[in-house]
Formats: sequence, C-alpha cells, structure tokens
Amino acid sequence: MELSTLLVLDGLDPQGESVQDIAERLDVAASTASRFVTRAAEAGMVTRTPAWHDARHTLVAPTPDGVAFPKRAAEHRLRHLAAILTTWDAADMDIFANALTRFATQATQPKCRLPSEY
Repeated sequence: MELSTLLVLDGLDPQGESVQDIAERLDVAASTASRFVTRAAEAGMVTRTPAWHDARHTLVAPTPDGVAFPKRAAEHRLRHLAAILTTWDAADMDIFANALTRFATQATQPKCRLPSEY
C-alpha cells in the first residue's frame, strides 16, 4: 500500500469529501490529490461518485477496507515499535515518551515555518 493512500484515508469523512477538500487537508495541489485518490481507488480503499449537489464534482468516500486500513496500519506500526523497544530500559523509554509527546504537540500546532522562512 502506498503512503499516499494512507494520507487520503487519514481523516477522510465517512460521508465523503471532494478532491479539493482532500487537497486542502493534505496541503497539496488538487492535481496531486487527484492522483492520490486514483491510487487509493485502484487499491479498493475509496470510491468516487458524482457529488449530489454538482455532477461536475467527485465525492470520495472510504470503502469498508478503507475504513479498516488506517487502524491495521497503526497496529502494525505499534507492534514494530514495541519489538524495537523491548531492549530499552525505563530511563530511555521515559526520554523517548517525553520527546514523542513534545513532537506530537508541536505537530498539531499551526504550520511551522521552514528554515528558509526565518
């Protein structure tokens, strides 16, 4: 499965979203989001249907497999992480947990400036 498919699925409204909505959520061009959606559809993770309010627009919604996939992907990553951390002592785990918490907090803040923007 491609990372772009997981990106499309992550946060996808079960009722569906437009490609433009997906592009805005992912902060990519609409043409890039459209390619991502095509890959996700080819993988059977999303469906594309004409929007009820305007047939010129496409509504992208997750399939049952698309709903289940992000959870399976997260469980896989957690199992892999747990296997790595089995040899770490409590002090290292504490440092790592604090660093991850800090990272997650900052990642949810408004967009960080890139070094070239300073």
